[in-house]
Amino acid sequence: MIAAEITELAGLTGHVIELSKTINLEIDEDGGAHIEYRFDLLNLGDQPQARMTREVWFEHTTGPLVIKPVPDIDRRVAIQRIHDTTNLAKFAFQISPPLRPGEWARVGYVCEHGKFDVNHYWRESMPRYCRRYEINVRQRNIDLGGCTATEEHPDGSENSATDSLVWDIDGKDAIMSLTRDYLRPNQAVTLRCDVLRGPA
Repeated sequence: MIAAEITELAGLTGHVIELSKTINLEIDEDGGAHIEYRFDLLNLGDQPQARMTREVWFEHTTGPLVIKPVPDIDRRVAIQRIHDTTNLAKFAFQISPPLRPGEWARVGYVCEHGKFDVNHYWRESMPRYCRRYEINVRQRNIDLGGCTATEEHPDGSENSATDSLVWDIDGKDAIMSLTRDYLRPNQAVTLRCDVLRGPA
């Protein structure tokens, strides 16, 4: 770890931070989505951390959102549903054993039954400090006209994030990857793609 990163982490004493957050999003040709989250969590606080709240939202769904832990992680994770609507799920993932002060662990969950229809974008708000954010998208059997990314700050200002965006075509699939560093709570990152549509 370089000196700048040590200084950055030292300034976050008292917080649980995400050393990395990796999102893998697969969208089938009908718009059905499978999304997987993986976090490397570091507890810089003085109390064990056993529960973290999250939410996931889709403009459209193919049924109630299903959320479950990924199998190959460092701790046991249980999903506690808090509030559900047709296209929004607020939940907590409970970690066992709890993440003790100074410890780090990899945890994760998947969400199914989201759907992309007219609008093809993903907006991610940061609930805590995140050292490294990465989202990888594969959208099957589409014509991609282009791709853009923005980073929103807590004061509402925005800047382009296309300097760390890569996209390409793999056969009939569009693939996109966006990375950002040193994100703060209440920041947001949006990845938006332009899907070319033929005549109705």
